[in-house]
Amino acid sequence: MPENTPPEPRPKIKLVCRGKTYIEDKKVGLVFLEVGENDMPGSERTYEAKGIKHVRVGSVYEVEINPAKPTAIYTNTLRWNSLWPNHVEAAAWQIAADAFDTADLAAKQERKETDRNRLPLEVLDGLHDAYWSTNSAGKLAIEVRVLAYLRKRKIDAGYVSVD
Repeated sequence: MPENTPPEPRPKIKLVCRGKTYIEDKKVGLVFLEVGENDMPGSERTYEAKGIKHVRVGSVYEVEINPAKPTAIYTNTLRWNSLWPNHVEAAAWQIAADAFDTADLAAKQERKETDRNRLPLEVLDGLHDAYWSTNSAGKLAIEVRVLAYLRKRKIDAGYVSVD
């Protein structure tokens, strides 16, 4: 019977989150710096933010890495370790990340508002004004025309025809 051997421990590294960026297809990524001896920053790493939850810019984290592929991390092992010792630098990173979030939100809102599939309601302002500036017979006529248009029916010479 084979012995149950404990799994081989995976190496751990420290990373400090220093900001946000866009990666392919406008996805948000988190930018990390490896933390070496004496809290010296090392090489930069970028990971998609979707798989990494509750990370704060300016914080140092400890995470396990894949021994076969040292640039890959196991995101479920990400553990907060400390705040970055250089508080001025960490504050600058946090301000830049907040600015990134604001710009990203504004860009998403602009894309939503200028989407071709959405009807800009300003187009209907003239119809709205005409509706409220006429008498009840005029209002009824506008309502009939709008409903006929929505139902794809033509209005000719006082009657509704079905195509």
